[in-house]
Amino acid sequence: MGLKKFENITELLKSKEFKNKDVSYCDLSNLDLSNIDNWKWLGFTFFHTNFKNTNIKFFPQSLKKENDIIFLEYCDFTGCDLSYLNSNQFENVSIKGSCFFETHVEFYLNDLVSFEETIFPFEMSNEVLFAISLDQIHLLELNNHLSFSSLDFQRFLFRCHTEQLNNKFLTKEKMDVYSMNIKKTLEIDQNNEGDLYRLFSLLGGEQFSKLDMIHFSGGIVYSKNFEEIDFSTIPFEMIDHFQFYNCSFKKITMPEFSLDSLSRGNNINFELYDLEKDKFTPVSHIIIPKLTGSSWQDFTSKRFGHTCFTKQTNLYLELRRICNAHCFFCRNQYLEPCIYDLKAILESLKKLLPFLDNIVIGGGEPTLLMKDLSTLLRSLGMARRKLFVSTNGSCEYSDLERIARNCNINISRHALEDSDNEHIFGVKTIVTEDIKELINNSYGTTFTLVATCFKGGLDSVESLERYIELSDYVGAHVLFQTLHEDLKDGEFSAQIDSAIFDEVMAHLKEQGY
Repeated sequence: MGLKKFENITELLKSKEFKNKDVSYCDLSNLDLSNIDNWKWLGFTFFHTNFKNTNIKFFPQSLKKENDIIFLEYCDFTGCDLSYLNSNQFENVSIKGSCFFETHVEFYLNDLVSFEETIFPFEMSNEVLFAISLDQIHLLELNNHLSFSSLDFQRFLFRCHTEQLNNKFLTKEKMDVYSMNIKKTLEIDQNNEGDLYRLFSLLGGEQFSKLDMIHFSGGIVYSKNFEEIDFSTIPFEMIDHFQFYNCSFKKITMPEFSLDSLSRGNNINFELYDLEKDKFTPVSHIIIPKLTGSSWQDFTSKRFGHTCFTKQTNLYLELRRICNAHCFFCRNQYLEPCIYDLKAILESLKKLLPFLDNIVIGGGEPTLLMKDLSTLLRSLGMARRKLFVSTNGSCEYSDLERIARNCNINISRHALEDSDNEHIFGVKTIVTEDIKELINNSYGTTFTLVATCFKGGLDSVESLERYIELSDYVGAHVLFQTLHEDLKDGEFSAQIDSAIFDEVMAHLKEQGY
């Protein structure tokens, strides 16, 4: 259907279209509509209307509604200054197929009913990439005038990966579509900065399976063998977000970086999807603390072939070495009692915070110093996901609720039954049902059950499996810890091979410990 062309303003104002308040399929391009007050467009219908270079002044919320939806579809506003419009004007509006090129308007896509086939202004580059899903990648192909960096594309793929995993979407059909859209994203990046595409190529992405592509979108490279590989031309911030599981490298060259360029708090403990078992299984990895430029190079040349890694700098903090429990295997009995200066701790932490990923506050039992603990949590100003408090759960339930609002909680628990756990600690501790209730009431907080394995306790595969079932029941993660070396011989439930121990010690020395 062709558009009806109007040659001047007078012709438009006298037309039946203007009188009927419906300028659908009309070509008003190059007319100066700036002198027509915005209120005169009240109740109008805009559909397949060409407003190019008219500088029209109108408010979408004043247009005709149909079932509470305002349709502003397939209209061309190219060259019109719409910067006066705010996001509220686009709530419950469909702009499907419309063009806002060179309009300088900005609004939130989540407020819209539909924005398929829409051309956006340059100013909305970040908003478009933030709001769309991977299934809408064709919008970026359509809007090739928008500007995105390779890091923008990496964050986009990472967000889509996380959202899709939360939906547990990985059917074969959806994997086909997902991997195809990842490839389209990389092709768009290739035509822009191209750093993400180059990294993909360096890792042999052309031979990646569909599942490999999906892992790559989430910053994971899994079970690949590499010869000599040069990452020096790739931004360090990009590589810093990748994790390599069960990979081997013979020689690797890394880009230059500084401590300030390291990501802070963005390292996610990914879980690998097992297609055969149709479930997510955790992937273990080693955390490299205290990373420096030279130690990175040394590590990659000596250790890449043996293990996978992530990079985090974690601080373990004791407020004071006091505890109300009496666990026979605890290391505190072999250490000198100490009293710490809270003011000095806070002053030191302010200097260290820029270089820390996580802080774990333990002891002793930190909840015995609730006033100081609360002061510390308030003063740090860190994101909740980066703070952890380790406790035996002997404090008041209300205190645990208060802690959970500010940080994650590691609950020490060394037995399956509540009564056995209290016997080990020698004090009354939080019971299983209360842990479950606490977790259910603390949205966004990570809870971990921390168990020490010793003879007479969790000392068999069966007991460990039952403990994992317990953690699954309450909705917490689980962490098994080894005993302290000061304990007497024979109190360990398992022995570590001396060669592995020597290897770990050598690695720690390389890192400056």
